[in-house]
Amino acid sequence: MFQTVVKSGVLKKFPLLGSTISSLEIVPDNNIETAATDGNKIYYNPKFIETLSAEDKNFVFSHEIMHVAFNHVERGKDKNSQQWNIAADANSDYCDLANERMELEVKLDD
Repeated sequence: MFQTVVKSGVLKKFPLLGSTISSLEIVPDNNIETAATDGNKIYYNPKFIETLSAEDKNFVFSHEIMHVAFNHVERGKDKNSQQWNIAADANSDYCDLANERMELEVKLDD
């Protein structure tokens, strides 16, 4: 059930991520602080996720799914891991924020 809710929330924001979303398993993991991906699965800490609003949950999962869609894990293997993670996070967040701006512009034009 939780996977379906997460996937549908992200899919509403990013319809083009449908094929990426459909192939991912979303797994609870109390050993991580927030959320992460290994490129094949999305892991999340249930206690962290419980503290978030629906919008913030969509942001967190969109962020992780962007890492998968852009193949950040595989592409970062031969890079400085700290620098790569910062760059990959910025890329994922930029896509999410750009989408928010597009939605806002559409609403303002209505």
